[in-house]
Amino acid sequence: MYADPLRLRGLHFVTDNNSALVIDIMKLVRLLLLSLPDGGQVTELLRAAYLQDPADYEQGQEPGQEQCQDNEQEHQLTTVKKSSGILYASFITTINFEDHVHPSQGIFHNKHISSNVHFNEYLRQSGRTVRYLIEEAPNQAANATQDSILAFAAARDLRKDLTRALCGNPGRLRTLVIPISDVTHYLAQVDRLKVLTYVKFLMDRCLTPWAHRSKVLTEAEQQVVELQQTERIERLEEMVLFVQEHRRLYPNMLSMARHIPFNSNEVNCPMSYQLRILRSLPVLSCPRSLDHANWPRFVANFQDTNLLSVKTIQLPHNAITWRVTGRFVAEGPFIHRCRGLESMNMGLLAEDAFQWAVDERKQYRIDVAAGRTPQRPLVPLSIFTTRYGRPTTGRQLNDVLFSFNETLTSITISAYWSPFNHINAPTTVSIGESDTYWELPRLSKLSVEVKRAYVCVQRDFLARCPGLSIVIIVDKRASYRLDEIVYWRPAELGRLQIFKLRGTPALSFHPETLRRTPSLVHLDLGVAPNGDRSGDCLFIPPLEELAAFDDSNSNNSNSINSNRSDNTASTLPLPTRPIWTWDWELPKLSELRLRGEFAYRFQFRMLEGTPNLESLYLSIKTSMEQHKRTISLSDLLKSRSTPQQQQRQQQKLSASDSNNYSSGEQEYMSLPGLKELKLLGPWTLQEGFQVLTVLFSQVAPKIQGVSMDGCDGFSAKEWVKSTSRHLQGLHRAVCSLPRVPEQLAEAGLVPLPGADTGLHEYQLKDQPEGLFFVNPVIYQF
Repeated sequence: MYADPLRLRGLHFVTDNNSALVIDIMKLVRLLLLSLPDGGQVTELLRAAYLQDPADYEQGQEPGQEQCQDNEQEHQLTTVKKSSGILYASFITTINFEDHVHPSQGIFHNKHISSNVHFNEYLRQSGRTVRYLIEEAPNQAANATQDSILAFAAARDLRKDLTRALCGNPGRLRTLVIPISDVTHYLAQVDRLKVLTYVKFLMDRCLTPWAHRSKVLTEAEQQVVELQQTERIERLEEMVLFVQEHRRLYPNMLSMARHIPFNSNEVNCPMSYQLRILRSLPVLSCPRSLDHANWPRFVANFQDTNLLSVKTIQLPHNAITWRVTGRFVAEGPFIHRCRGLESMNMGLLAEDAFQWAVDERKQYRIDVAAGRTPQRPLVPLSIFTTRYGRPTTGRQLNDVLFSFNETLTSITISAYWSPFNHINAPTTVSIGESDTYWELPRLSKLSVEVKRAYVCVQRDFLARCPGLSIVIIVDKRASYRLDEIVYWRPAELGRLQIFKLRGTPALSFHPETLRRTPSLVHLDLGVAPNGDRSGDCLFIPPLEELAAFDDSNSNNSNSINSNRSDNTASTLPLPTRPIWTWDWELPKLSELRLRGEFAYRFQFRMLEGTPNLESLYLSIKTSMEQHKRTISLSDLLKSRSTPQQQQRQQQKLSASDSNNYSSGEQEYMSLPGLKELKLLGPWTLQEGFQVLTVLFSQVAPKIQGVSMDGCDGFSAKEWVKSTSRHLQGLHRAVCSLPRVPEQLAEAGLVPLPGADTGLHEYQLKDQPEGLFFVNPVIYQF
């Protein structure tokens, strides 16, 4: 604990709202200061803040201010006794105040210090109050208050003094955060920091104050600023000299030196000084990985770093805070030097960043074909992850796919760029385009999400990746014409588990592939929302266009008989669309999500091949009025039987009345594991109460959440009766029926106590007999 006493790993707190925690930390500081031999370097400022007498601290409230509720805790802070001979501070190896940098958080600025009369009186009597206002006012915003200026300056001096005090045994320190305002002191002590491996320089003085942009400085203030800037430049030079001198004294000890921006102001330390301190460090010695820890050090000396042993590059796009792209472009690429590279996660790469790999792969093929031994092994890249913040045509991705086709196991691409900054950006991103044929036998994950362009996948690309287990391809397409779609060829994907296609990829998908995906667990097909005010309205082609394409197919299984007119078919020849038979066997499928045309064409007979389905989502919500679907009891019957069995089932259903439709004489499909059901859009339940009763009592009695937003064909009373009687594990039921108070009361509902009135939530007035509900069912209209 005492090796790194003030490092609050993973903890971010506002001290004014966590009084007990603040008290504990303040007590720890007091304990450390009291354990210093002969008082150490405990300044009067530290004594006033942390070592005041109990009587003084108890008077910490200003006149007329009410006693705060944690007075007892505040008194506990002052009662820590001086330890009996245990020098706790001597165990310290790390002094790091990064968790206490924020001006209103941590141990340097909190209400227990700012409300301390003794501390404030010391600032006034020592002349610090006046000096702080003179020195700091020019560096603060125009609307900064006097209290905030004093707190800011006092916190800086407390941090500086406490760091000095705890450095009583510099020979043990391995990590040290040095305030740039006090770097002169540590430069003189550099020879005593024998085992220091990590030094950080806290930029606690501003070189070019951002506040100057919003205020006009007086002549006196301008003079103060100029003096501060001169002093700051001197401190920055000393920062560089500290690192250089430490390396001279202890050549291979210091592994990292960097700056810490104050208040998240990255421009506090100029780039030139950042590079100088990093170049003063030893060059990385045969690193096995490039990551957050050593990336700045690598950037400063990347031409001189031996990269033959690098196996991983782990640099997410938002982690690269340096403008290094220009340096790499100007001084040359570096990835080709990582001959053992297996995994990389990095953005900011140019489109032609892997041209070297393409050239190597082509030469490798030529050598093998000619019977020659290849000049050197290919880079064994297995995992490739990147994020594009600017437009891409897909060249980089295709270069990677081609160059590392024999070793790639995972591809993850995320592309999003501002349309305002890239007006003439490419509209299409291609996947799998190449002038030669190649396969990816080991590829198991393919995830490509492009929010600002269309994704065009080569027709047989999936067929060349037989080991795929995860496929996610998403683009921006929200509307389309059926005659523009280029369909993929069927693929055999025996290991596929997650299949999510949105936009162009979903429209191009060939449904015959689903006959060869026995391991499929998650299926998600649809297009992007239209982007109108409703937010979730989808596009479905007009009925006339759908009917024309249906009639162009022989043995049509795509049509929705109840939703088309016979006189809408076109006689013009149209491209043939793949036939969706909806009779696939998907025994492991647990989640099915269909949107737009896919949901509109959905046939319930598909559910007979998904016995382990847990979640079903079907949305036909559009801005048009014409795309409607009807659900009847016949949709819920088992259909995978002989023609004679089907005929008998239909005869039973036709002869049944309202009393025996759920008596068990009919064989309905069964989804015993279905927990979530969402039908969105204009679904009409024919004989709605009967459909609901069969659905909830026989087809899916384990539903926990059901939503039929936009559906009709039943009343509120029928909705409540069918759900409450048969769904014993139900948590929430959502529908869009009119909220008529009399009808809701007749259905047995009352407003949910304490609920947001805008959500329109209700609960049952009386619990149904014979059923046990852990929590009341919430009905939302």
